Amino acid sequence: MTAMAACPKAKILCALLCSVIAASIQFGQSTQTGDLRGVVVNGLSGEPIDNVHVRDLENPSLNATTDADGRFVLRGVNLGLHILTTEKPGYLRARLPRKALPGSVGIPFVLMEPQAEQLRLQLYPSPSIRGRIVSPKGEPVAGATILPYRLSYDDFGVRQPRYYTSATTNSRGEFQITDLEVGEYYFRIEPRILKLQEISPYLYYSAFYPGTRDAASAEAVSVASGTTTVLRDVVLLGSAGGALRLRVTDPTGKPAPAALISVRLKGERNAMRAEGFLPSDAAVQTPEQGVKIGSLPQGEYEITAQMASSRGKAMLNVGPGGEYDVVVALDRPSARISGRVIDESDANAKPIRGIDIRFVRTVDPFPTPAAGVVETDGTFQVPFILPGTYKILLPSLPGMYLKTIRLGSATVNGTLHLQDGERAELTITFSKPPAVVEGQVFDASGESVQGGVVALLPDDRTQVPWYRVARTDNSGRFRIECGPGSYQVFSWSEIEGEAFKNADFMARFADRGVSIQLRTSERVEKRLTVLE
Repeated sequence: MTAMAACPKAKILCALLCSVIAASIQFGQSTQTGDLRGVVVNGLSGEPIDNVHVRDLENPSLNATTDADGRFVLRGVNLGLHILTTEKPGYLRARLPRKALPGSVGIPFVLMEPQAEQLRLQLYPSPSIRGRIVSPKGEPVAGATILPYRLSYDDFGVRQPRYYTSATTNSRGEFQITDLEVGEYYFRIEPRILKLQEISPYLYYSAFYPGTRDAASAEAVSVASGTTTVLRDVVLLGSAGGALRLRVTDPTGKPAPAALISVRLKGERNAMRAEGFLPSDAAVQTPEQGVKIGSLPQGEYEITAQMASSRGKAMLNVGPGGEYDVVVALDRPSARISGRVIDESDANAKPIRGIDIRFVRTVDPFPTPAAGVVETDGTFQVPFILPGTYKILLPSLPGMYLKTIRLGSATVNGTLHLQDGERAELTITFSKPPAVVEGQVFDASGESVQGGVVALLPDDRTQVPWYRVARTDNSGRFRIECGPGSYQVFSWSEIEGEAFKNADFMARFADRGVSIQLRTSERVEKRLTVLE
């Protein structure tokens, strides 16, 4: 399900793991180990829950299952900060008290002694949502995908739908969702996508609950722990439009087999109507004949075809009937990204290897990042990539800091613009030792804040790859590694997604951050109060 490129389990998971790694250094996790013991109970009744899978987000191999008394033991746990999560069908994952936002899951805990005090984790029954999708005649629509979402902030601070799970209608048009966290959601309904060569006499448009095609008119639904919500029937509109016969040609004008094809309804978010590979098997259908798709609902379509080194696009207006012949010429060369990652603090500019660098095209409704894996010699490449504007996502490296991203001789602040056929050569430089910002977070009453969010932002807010974030442990402490420079640090009890990367969100806190000037390897201690 491509709609969930944004993982529903915890949108700030990377921030959690970076915080865990940093705290491992602070508390010396590599030397001593202990046992982490606890009990899992029903948050409503207080009764123990058996067969709950408890694991450490930092090290999934550290896991245990609760017994009949709800007890578990994680053995051989390194001393230091850990984030515990739980899984049990019919129950929400463990979260800290007063954490209400979806994604605010996980229990941060610092193991200071070989034998930990008894942890008590409370789980609450998960909600259930049921509904039915029908045609204008009241007939069931099978194979439709229901996508619950909230408006939230993505990895770059852009406010857009964030999807958490999905369900598919059965032959009776019915669906059920049982793995949502509590909160308020919207629902998008996507009709089944045709495979190439599949013929259908009637196709439906995308819709939003309770049945509108306009996202702005969608109705929110609140779900609570342990409840069952039955939605009103959603009527999907559609039409018996025209049939499409599609042919693809290579740059020489010859038929191009094995091209990847997508047929998308323009103006609807991710409104894919057909997709697949153009067949090269003449027994099925030859490239000279093309591939027939039908029927497409009335509307304007964008048809794209792509092979390894080239791509093409055509537009089509489909009316109330008839057949349409379209030729897509692969006349645009793909772009390419390559580069290297080095440790500048090493006299020989030692290559850094084994990390993933992701490039996310900002116009894609459900962006699937193009990834470049850094090889042993520090080089990486993304050989065939669509032109457009890309955001660069880099991991945080313990004990190091990001120094520069360069495109040729020009400095890049995390955004890359690619044209057709462009070859982009990047040099990404890390250095060490980093500066360290650490401290403790309190609420207005002076109580330490467990599981709070601390964001360290450069004074130059365009330098998004240099943003750093951490979560506080069970005593409200945090630790962030960064490069030298001028920063502001902010803290919240919880925020949704990467809201601190959004200029509108941060405007209300513009004069409330704590300013910090850091030198290489400098260590600064700060006492912070959460912002509301």
